Amino acid sequence: MEARDRVILHAPPTVDRHVRGDGASRALPEVRAFLGDALQEGRQGLAALFQNIDPTADPGAARVIGSFSQALLSGVWVQWLIDPERAPSGRDMAQALQLIANSIPSAGDTPG
Repeated sequence: MEARDRVILHAPPTVDRHVRGDGASRALPEVRAFLGDALQEGRQGLAALFQNIDPTADPGAARVIGSFSQALLSGVWVQWLIDPERAPSGRDMAQALQLIANSIPSAGDTPG
């Protein structure tokens, strides 16, 4: 049994129909488009919420900041769902970001 099939065994019936292609698969592009639009709207909202970026004034910054925020949120959310006792706290995430930022050389630094 392929990994894809093992996942499908546990998928809700609507997902199963779309993936297996019993005729309902024609709706899959519309579902993907709907979910993609919702994700994009979420990215823009997160950029506005966390960095006060107006997506109409700076769509590029809104896209990358929103995507980064969404990746962090969804990653922490999945960890919390699977292993809430060991999922990172907000403090853990802030510390990690600070450690990463501190490891990036300044523009004036030259490789030694």
